[in-house]
Amino acid sequence: MEVMFKFFSLIRKEKEEVTDKSQPQCVDMSLPGWGEWGGKNLPVSSRKKRRFIIKFPEVARRKDANKGSVIINEDKNDRVASHQVRVLYLIVLIW
Repeated sequence: MEVMFKFFSLIRKEKEEVTDKSQPQCVDMSLPGWGEWGGKNLPVSSRKKRRFIIKFPEVARRKDANKGSVIINEDKNDRVASHQVRVLYLIVLIW
């Protein structure tokens, strides 16, 4: 029982890592010392945070968001495309 619990917790951690990588991160464009006093360990002003941190809009919810320990890969894989069926033929046998 304990082994299964560890297994599912590892899967959930991996899923959290995958979802964090798929979300866009904020970009900090501020330069230290520009427009304010310089020095070590000085806090960044709230004006500079508002002005120079670019926030990207959130990505739509993932298909596996409410599926527990299931991870659905939504990226297109070109190597798999050569093995997929393109046309499905239907053969009708009439007796």
